[in-house]
Amino acid sequence: YINKRAQLRSREIHIDQDRDGIYDAFEVLKFNTDPKKRDTDGDGLRDGAEVFKYRTDPRVKNRRP
Repeated sequence: YINKRAQLRSREIHIDQDRDGIYDAFEVLKFNTDPKKRDTDGDGLRDGAEVFKYRTDPRVKNRRP
């Protein structure tokens, strides 16, 4: 049995407003990045690519590979 409140919370956790590949909740709670900006540090790489592909810090400008 899942109540409405639990369903709503589940949907909220899976929101990615900026479509950078990281859910907003993780941007705020784990990575300290801006959930409304695809590229928090402005280096031309999406936050999700920095975290999952290049394994760099999305808060620090990097040169594009």
